[in-house]
Parts: sequence; structure tokens; C-alpha cells
Amino acid sequence: MVDLEFANQFLVLAHAHRHPALLANAGNLALLRIATEEGLVPAHLAQAAAAAYRRYRGAQHLLRRNGAARALVDPAAYAPDIAAVRALSDAVLGT
Repeated sequence: MVDLEFANQFLVLAHAHRHPALLANAGNLALLRIATEEGLVPAHLAQAAAAAYRRYRGAQHLLRRNGAARALVDPAAYAPDIAAVRALSDAVLGT
């Protein structure tokens, strides 16, 4: 989740002066959608990362609801999601 949030923050800081729609305080998924609409992120990367983010949030909520002090998961169970967010981060950060 943090990597996707960081990518969004980078998009805002690097591109909001030319793409003011990014200044909307709209949440991570909405910002990702806006970045795609503005041509800053390929749609397939944004969609895959958004799906990963939704799964991460769902797991976090479930763990917290069940009394977990921290929302830690087995990274192997989320390998495709990790790859999707890494691909987004690589595209956004140019790495």
C-alpha cells in the first residue's frame, strides 16, 4: 500500500503544475484514475495496481477486524499484487 501511495504522491508533486486535476483531495484510487486520464500512467498498470490496492485494503480491514495489532501478511500470497505495484512504481519513477 505504501508503495502505491508514494507513487501517487510523486505524481502529484512532479506533475500537478501541468495537470491541476491531480490536486483534488480524492484518495489514492481516484488519483491513480486521474493520472491515467491525464496520460501520466498507462491504463493497464493503473488498473492492476488499483486492484492490488483494493486487495491490500481488504486484507488490512479483515486483520484489524479480527483483532490484529498490525496488518502483516505473507508476501508470497500477494506476489502478483506486489509485482503490479512495482510495475506502476517503476513506470512513475522511471526506474
